[in-house]
Amino acid sequence: MKTLITTIALLALAPAAYAEVATTTEYSFEDKAISLGVDYGTNVYGIDWSFGADFSKANGASSTFDGTSVGISYGLAPQVNFYSVLELDNDFVREDVTVGVKYTF
Repeated sequence: MKTLITTIALLALAPAAYAEVATTTEYSFEDKAISLGVDYGTNVYGIDWSFGADFSKANGASSTFDGTSVGISYGLAPQVNFYSVLELDNDFVREDVTVGVKYTF
């Protein structure tokens, strides 16, 4: 947890080529629930970083914090990116780690 907070603080203070914040809101008719996602993305020294937080509210229930994600992406070639995503639950315990290569054409 301390490492995650330190990393976020260092990235916030580092020079960024760009930074963007995006939010998503979804309503599930089947579950009768609302989901909200907040994502922050930045580029630091050629590495794209993304940080996200997810919240939900079921019909009649109180709002809940569902978890976070931290991702990196690095361009290996003009059309090839390496990426990794760390997903944490609402107690900041690791749920999953994903790594991959993205090819765009």
